[in-house]
Amino acid sequence: MDEMELGDSSYAKSVILGGMDGVMVTVGILCASVGGGLCPKVLLVVGFSVIVAQALNIGIGEYMSSKAHRQFVLAEKRRAMWEFKHNPLAKRAIMSELFESKGMSRGDAELVTRKMSAYERFFVDLMVTEELRLVLPGE
Repeated sequence: MDEMELGDSSYAKSVILGGMDGVMVTVGILCASVGGGLCPKVLLVVGFSVIVAQALNIGIGEYMSSKAHRQFVLAEKRRAMWEFKHNPLAKRAIMSELFESKGMSRGDAELVTRKMSAYERFFVDLMVTEELRLVLPGE
């Protein structure tokens, strides 16, 4: 399979977790229904109902969780932008130290940081991803 066939793999964890949860709950309820002596038609309705309910539960939960995380990351970006506008030297120093910790010489780290900080949005995005280790959402 190539990348186009796989789609967005960031949902793989949710799909696997949701699928396993749905299967286990459905099997549990169906086993209890068989043990209780329900007829096959009722078993079918119960099984279908459980699958639909689980799908809605997992889907809504994932949506709300993703939305909250996106809002958190964007709030952190706004905070980083405010900090950069109000104290650019301190933010450049932090980024320079970060680059040094990754093996860059002090002179190169300061030069690169000074050059990149001229591009405010780019620099703030870099601060969020490198300093805070957050992945910025797509537009």
